[in-house]
Amino acid sequence: SFLRDLYVQIPGGYSDNRLNAAYAFGGFPLLVDAFYTNFGVTIDGCFEVDLAGFRSIVDILDGVDVTLTAREAEVVGVGSEEKLYHLNGKEAQIRKLDSDFGRTQRQRNVMEALYKKFQYADTDTLMKLFQEVLPYLSTNMTNGQIMRLAAKCIPAFGSIELHSYCVP
Repeated sequence: SFLRDLYVQIPGGYSDNRLNAAYAFGGFPLLVDAFYTNFGVTIDGCFEVDLAGFRSIVDILDGVDVTLTAREAEVVGVGSEEKLYHLNGKEAQIRKLDSDFGRTQRQRNVMEALYKKFQYADTDTLMKLFQEVLPYLSTNMTNGQIMRLAAKCIPAFGSIELHSYCVP
């Protein structure tokens, strides 16, 4: 996770601004340039989902299992103690609770839970789910690129190890 409020150089003649301003000013192309300019990170393709789409994706997958703190559980309205909860799409979207650090950690926790749902599914199930989820995504990749990427990644899904980091 790159925190959206990181103050960075926005390429292309823009003045320095928050990282999320790069997307607002120039979409995926400017955001990709900003990542490379500021962090040396090359991005080959982007996927974007809005909050309604995110909720739908989680619901298509029949929810996710995420450990919540007592405060998170209260805010979501699913309980009042720290433990593992099964969350639907609306519940999995916990945004306004504390800091950007907390928000991005919660996002990483939900993404890891989504990955775990996919990790041991068979190829046919993954392709079916992928077809259902695709309409909720915006991307700068062609359908051909997406299908080639899926064909390459899906057979290895069960053995891929996830690591997540936060910058800063």
